[in-house]
Amino acid sequence: MRHAPLLSIASYILAALPQIASAQEPTPDEWRQMIWRSTAVVTAVVEIPHIQVVRPEKDVERIVESPDGRRVIFLPAPSDYLVGEVVRFSVETLHRKKPGVPLGETVDVFYPAHVQPVLREGDRVLLFLQNPIVFDALMIERYHDWRGLIGTALKYPHQLRRDPEPFPVASAYSLVFPDPNVPNALDFSPENDRLIEAALEQVAATTEP
Repeated sequence: MRHAPLLSIASYILAALPQIASAQEPTPDEWRQMIWRSTAVVTAVVEIPHIQVVRPEKDVERIVESPDGRRVIFLPAPSDYLVGEVVRFSVETLHRKKPGVPLGETVDVFYPAHVQPVLREGDRVLLFLQNPIVFDALMIERYHDWRGLIGTALKYPHQLRRDPEPFPVASAYSLVFPDPNVPNALDFSPENDRLIEAALEQVAATTEP
């Protein structure tokens, strides 16, 4: 049995790990199932790897005057205001998209706060995406569905002069819920050449069920 190479991008639905391994390569039917569940399949390049999604009403400093007249600034804890992160990708190739869904030259992919996406600027990846954003059980408990993110803001921690912006959640994406044997994201590396070739072959051949 041929073992699949390690995958360097983990699904946030499975675990917040930098790598996941599969016992064997996906079958054509397993790829088709993943493709059918995808709103879009793209090759994309990481443009901004870490954009915070915050609740702006919670991301507020408090200033308290002490008895001796000094003013003390209390910063909010990230757990109070941080909802998740967005990775902004530049779309290089659109392989497949369902009609009527928003997809421009860039795409924002949402990860919840309990996951840390392991991506760097310039990484090139094949993504199986879903819009509207889908949640795991913890996010469903907290926010119900994607509409629970309406009113959140994008904060750029590495661009301190840049003001927060409203999060356009309706046009954002998440990774598709994965199958245990099928990755929903693959980085372009020699180790993944065979998997990417197989995936794109099925993308080109698959019609809607």
